[in-house]
Amino acid sequence: MFGESDAAVRLLPALLSCVSLGLFSGVAKRWLSGEARFFAVALYAVSPFHIWYAQEITPYAFLELGTMLTTAAFARALVSKSWLPECLGFGLGTAIAFGSQYMGVLVG
Repeated sequence: MFGESDAAVRLLPALLSCVSLGLFSGVAKRWLSGEARFFAVALYAVSPFHIWYAQEITPYAFLELGTMLTTAAFARALVSKSWLPECLGFGLGTAIAFGSQYMGVLVG
């Protein structure tokens, strides 16, 4: 859609990894406090695996997004009274993770 250059092909996994980082930040905000939250998000952002898979032209970015979406839904379910949005998050995250790579079955 945007061409076949290296940058265009690697843009989607990079954007998905950025969304995963944002979801992780929300989970860290719910489960950690103060400096621990800052260091957890910083460690996730500069993790060699995260940086490497963010530029790969493989489904690993989708697997990461599905895992983080499921984890974020679980974090919300622990404090929420209504379970419908969280169940949708579980289902969508599991479907993305399992549909993108065989290791996504572990998310389910």
